[in-house]
Amino acid sequence: MRATEIVVWILAAIGVLALTGAAFMGIDISELVILLLFAVVTLVLGRLIANDRDRTWLPGFLLAGFLIKMVGSGLRYYVYLYIYLSQGDAGRYHGIGTSLAGVWRDLQVPSLEGSRGSGTRVLEMITGLLYTPFEPSLLGGFLIFAMLGFLGQILFYVAFRRALPHGRLKLYAVLVLFLPGLAFWPSSVGKDAVMMLFLGAAAYGATRLLHDYYLKWIVVIVFGVLGAAAIRPHIGALVVGALVGSMLLAKAPDGTAARVRRWGLIAVMGLGLVLTLTFSAQRLGLDPTDPEFDPFLDELARRTSEGGSTVEGQPILSISDVPQGVLRVMFRPLIFEASNTLTLISGIEGTALLALILWRLPRMVRNAGWLRRTPYLMYSLLYVIAFVVIFSPVLNLGILARQRTQMLPMLLALVVGLGWAPSDKERQEPSPRAAVPARTNG
Repeated sequence: MRATEIVVWILAAIGVLALTGAAFMGIDISELVILLLFAVVTLVLGRLIANDRDRTWLPGFLLAGFLIKMVGSGLRYYVYLYIYLSQGDAGRYHGIGTSLAGVWRDLQVPSLEGSRGSGTRVLEMITGLLYTPFEPSLLGGFLIFAMLGFLGQILFYVAFRRALPHGRLKLYAVLVLFLPGLAFWPSSVGKDAVMMLFLGAAAYGATRLLHDYYLKWIVVIVFGVLGAAAIRPHIGALVVGALVGSMLLAKAPDGTAARVRRWGLIAVMGLGLVLTLTFSAQRLGLDPTDPEFDPFLDELARRTSEGGSTVEGQPILSISDVPQGVLRVMFRPLIFEASNTLTLISGIEGTALLALILWRLPRMVRNAGWLRRTPYLMYSLLYVIAFVVIFSPVLNLGILARQRTQMLPMLLALVVGLGWAPSDKERQEPSPRAAVPARTNG
């Protein structure tokens, strides 16, 4: 058994022990049933989606990742109850979702009115729909939403495997399934878990669409984009923009028919970009005809500079703003900035990611030509760049640690896809052959 597989099974054992401990500490039987059902679904899903390259290890990886995800959800529940003292949106989403479940059972669609914002109301409606067959406790709701986020992580892995079938699949699986931030933040009743599912669906649709440019994959992308835009419209616009940009910048496919389909899809997705940008501007209170965004940026910085996790900084408005903006949005808090256990975990993760990227950066630069030949990597690059720019006005490191989970799977795809791929020079060099001693008869 290889070292990575041993680590996975150790993590799985830790997850089992943690869940067993939770059972003895008073976890309700309904939550145990939910966990058992989701574990079976994960095992079945692992065997269904595995192919010749990952059939021997993917089911075990998914089961271990599921257990870690459920532990992360339990920790998120503990933090919500005992550190945040139940102050947050999770309890409100749970309560309203429980009441809306009755509306769904009557085969009626709840009204979009009556909440603080349409994105919030959509999340409440989704919560009610999920609770329709069974109304769980708050902890059960956390576990259900954690499973939605985990399905999104699986979709990111499948998208990466489709785009780079000969890439370092096991390494990417370890990162996208076991990264602490992805196991913890999108694992509660709220927008983050649902966004992970929608973004994973959009990523899978994108990698299929960018491979052959067949219109049928638009359905998967529309599901992901509409879901993301309904909750966080700026993220939906970001996905469409990255997709259009990757279709324009990546290498055109071979064949006249494929190129015609490509330009037709560029036109369709370009229209979708205009619509999502307009919708996002309206939701954010921006005037698309007004080029002056400084008041909006100042207000956003003010609103996100409250609390104990705020730092100094400014939006990325010029080249000189890039280093501090990239460092803050993608990696901070660093380990030496930690002030409590939660920020220490985020600091370890951010510092490790920064070290990983710096380690592989020379090879990533040498392999930059892969971006045009692998459209999904171009899509990931454009998404990460736009994400950093959009969130650069945010000065609260706690908010950034949670929000960046919407970007991490694409960042990891870039690091693994470019950082471990052989360079063009290495691919052209003949592989050395070991000397074989001459065979003698007798």
